[in-house]
Amino acid sequence: MTAVKKIGSALLIAAAAVGIGLALALFMPQSVAPGPTPPADTAIHSGRLPGYENAPVNTTPEYFWYLYNGSLSAAADGSIAVMLENTPGNECSMRVRYTMADDTILLTTPIIGVGEHLLYAYPEVLPQPGNYPLTVTIQVYHTGQDPATEEPFATYTEQAQLTIPKGAALTQKEAESSPPAAA
Repeated sequence: MTAVKKIGSALLIAAAAVGIGLALALFMPQSVAPGPTPPADTAIHSGRLPGYENAPVNTTPEYFWYLYNGSLSAAADGSIAVMLENTPGNECSMRVRYTMADDTILLTTPIIGVGEHLLYAYPEVLPQPGNYPLTVTIQVYHTGQDPATEEPFATYTEQAQLTIPKGAALTQKEAESSPPAAA
């Protein structure tokens, strides 16, 4: 084999290797480094829960209607999709407390007014991965009552299930920005 043929063969092999490398780079799945996850939307919003816009409203003021999520799950950042609604037509505000089986208060929501909803909340502490039964206590307050100093005039109790997946954890930022649980 002559020197020219050897150089030509080497260049051809190098070009083929570069071509294969480029093809693999273009067609192989690319992993993108995940950016920071934005905090969950923990604000109280006016209006119906998304997806429940056509649900019935309370037309009998002496009753209290609400929507709540009975199958809760924590996100990677530790936020919990509570999906609560104080149904339009009510005459009272509400606050919701989530209590674990050992009587540990997982979280207490801010006051939710009539026709308002809450999508997510951060607990004070996040339990270890697993499934937990919860007691959901809906505390109802008349207009003019001070929830900070007065007992609710009505209380409703529901049951829910909480799932904490592996890897879920409260970050310091979310834990610090969470409102303190009310007693």
